[in-house]
Amino acid sequence: MIARAASAIAPTEIPAAAWDDGSRLLVVTKPRCRSGPEPVRLLSNNIRQTIPRTAPVPGLRPTYPLRTERLDLRPHRTDDLDDLYAFHSRPEVVRYTPWPVRDREQTRKALEAKLRQDVLTEPGQWLVLAIELRETGTVIGEVLLKWASETDRQGEIGFALHTDYQGKGLAFEAATEVLRLGFEELGLHRICAVLDDRNTASAQLLERLGMHREAHLIECAFFKGEWANEYVYALRADRWRAVRA
Repeated sequence: MIARAASAIAPTEIPAAAWDDGSRLLVVTKPRCRSGPEPVRLLSNNIRQTIPRTAPVPGLRPTYPLRTERLDLRPHRTDDLDDLYAFHSRPEVVRYTPWPVRDREQTRKALEAKLRQDVLTEPGQWLVLAIELRETGTVIGEVLLKWASETDRQGEIGFALHTDYQGKGLAFEAATEVLRLGFEELGLHRICAVLDDRNTASAQLLERLGMHREAHLIECAFFKGEWANEYVYALRADRWRAVRA
């Protein structure tokens, strides 16, 4: 599943997310989560006082690598180029990304931007990490976490996985760790994912993660020459804790 989302790679580029269902790459789409400057609140003081708030989130500076059973999630390095090109150049990987198949130079330029995306210091930023298979040291994909809003404690996830490594539960493993990072370390209240509605397998994986379908948006994005429909999935922190208990 690949997500068409707001720029995380470079000012003119949109990040992607991929999920695997054991048979094909799954791709998420453009987000509908709030990002950018905090909105003006048109509430009276009396109403505002009834809304529970927590202390401001200071941002996120993870200690790397983030280790799962089989994976190390870490900042990108310049020597990741060959591994990134191996899946950025595959048509089946970019089917639902906002960019076409990349050549090596295009992949190198994308990597340059990723090198700076290893912390979250303000809303609107993306954390973009390499998914490294610990057994071989190979980068097999990328995982993303967006800090969409500080006031509303909203986030978004996404990731991309090389097709050769699908069907092994690795996308689920990486996504689970990123959800943990968002809820437990960044203190988010809700994390969303947005996907093309033709990716039914992607939706199934999001549901395995405990995410709930909140909306079906019809012809909401003009994507690669055609109008596309999108699903919005989300998970709240209380539900995350219940699923993990």
